[in-house]
Amino acid sequence: MSSSASNLNWLIDRFAQTVPSMRQAVVVSSDGLPLAISNGVDRETADRLSAVSSGMIGLAYGSAGRFGSGSVANVIVEMTNGWLFVTGIRDGSLLCVLTKRETDIGAVAYEMAVFSEKAGDILTPEVREELKAHLVGID
Repeated sequence: MSSSASNLNWLIDRFAQTVPSMRQAVVVSSDGLPLAISNGVDRETADRLSAVSSGMIGLAYGSAGRFGSGSVANVIVEMTNGWLFVTGIRDGSLLCVLTKRETDIGAVAYEMAVFSEKAGDILTPEVREELKAHLVGID
């Protein structure tokens, strides 16, 4: 794996360790496939989170455009036992984060913004393709 691809995997793990209430984090390609996953996330969960986040951001983008509300910054879903956050990365990829209920939403949003900026510098077309190919072999 190239140093850039390894760096993204390191970043997602570091990000997951930074937010104390973090359960899972996944970087998702613009076509809805997982590119990088935090430690402890299995492939099935990564696939599901990728599909959910891709669908949610698509609905948000469509709603914002339809109702003239400007661009979408984040999608946040409050659940009984946790939160689901989705934010865009400048290359068109997404960051999907699942946290426990007792989380500091502001801290999560800040860390997501920092991560997205760093990931945007790494995610070239070549790195995205390499990461997709690497995750194909993970069960």
